[in-house]
Amino acid sequence: MRASRQQMIKDLVSIWALRLRSEKGLTQEKMSALLGVTPHTYSDMESGKRLVSSTTLLGLLNLMDPFEKEEFFLGIASMVEDEDKLAG
Repeated sequence: MRASRQQMIKDLVSIWALRLRSEKGLTQEKMSALLGVTPHTYSDMESGKRLVSSTTLLGLLNLMDPFEKEEFFLGIASMVEDEDKLAG
């Protein structure tokens, strides 16, 4: 069964949240504070259980360098393209 677009985005954000947190040496509690969400919300986001708000996504993007931002958006574009090919 194919994952929904929403789940694919959750998965991509999950990968990036964990990657950024690890790169910066932060705990989930510190990362949640940086993003202005509760530790539980952050944990759900990092595990792919929660779709992030636009505000939280902007917070993640602000933690990325320009190359990471490009990689992130290329990942989304690739997922959408792959989904369109499967649907077409």
